[in-house]
Amino acid sequence: MLEVLDIHTDLTVGVATVKKNREWFHTKAMQQIGLLEVVPGPQYASDAAIAAQLRNITLSSWQHPSGLLGMLPRKHGGVVDSELRVYGVNGLRVVDASIFPIIPATYTTPAVYAVAEKVMSLVRRVCFYCFFGIFCCSTCTLLCPFLPSIFAFFSW
Repeated sequence: MLEVLDIHTDLTVGVATVKKNREWFHTKAMQQIGLLEVVPGPQYASDAAIAAQLRNITLSSWQHPSGLLGMLPRKHGGVVDSELRVYGVNGLRVVDASIFPIIPATYTTPAVYAVAEKVMSLVRRVCFYCFFGIFCCSTCTLLCPFLPSIFAFFSW
């Protein structure tokens, strides 16, 4: 199972964020209000030290699980393509927050609804029966290339 910050990009972004915040903390405006760095702490100066401290203090986001099956090119660690098809698996699409490469800066539910709408538009584009709102008829069950992914979406 992946732990927090196991993915190199996440750790790189975390370290860059700490460094950018430090620049901001040292501006005249922030110094006037007495802003101080508490976490990870100014004593952690090198990238390696900041990364180690981030690993020690960061908790997983169980409230908004996402990102494990990122919609990225396969060469960058992606699991699904832009049409939400799982690389190397025929007839399977992923329709949930796991496709977001990073956690959205919002509630995940509306974003997942948008993903579901995208999948349905893909289905309607190629499936005559789904286009006209006829769902799960015998013809669609036998012919529809999207049906396995539709069942996977509604089964949970």
